[in-house]
Amino acid sequence: MTGVIGVGSKTSLALLLQLPELGTTDRKKIVSLAGLAPMHRKSGTVNGKRSVKGGGREAIRTALYMASLSAIRHNPDIRAYYFGLKNRGKKGRVIFIAVARKMLLHLHGLLKNEFSQI
Repeated sequence: MTGVIGVGSKTSLALLLQLPELGTTDRKKIVSLAGLAPMHRKSGTVNGKRSVKGGGREAIRTALYMASLSAIRHNPDIRAYYFGLKNRGKKGRVIFIAVARKMLLHLHGLLKNEFSQI
């Protein structure tokens, strides 16, 4: 996992220890477990905004958020994705969560391919 630009040893260790399902479950479940899936705020007739606040494992979300900051600076693919979202008018935190989600799914795919070769 540390081969991905922006993911260091602390991030990969946090993912492996606190998200053992990484590489073994489906994409939707892994995003939800990490706390990067938007949750609906509905109650009766009230329709609130979607947010990632309060869902999933906070330590994983924090580790991926910090890794996304580094990846935006140093990873050309992530940087292009970031500026694409920014040019479409997305707000700051929304962009960082989208980048963290993209990185998580990329790492999930790498581990899934690794497990399938064993």
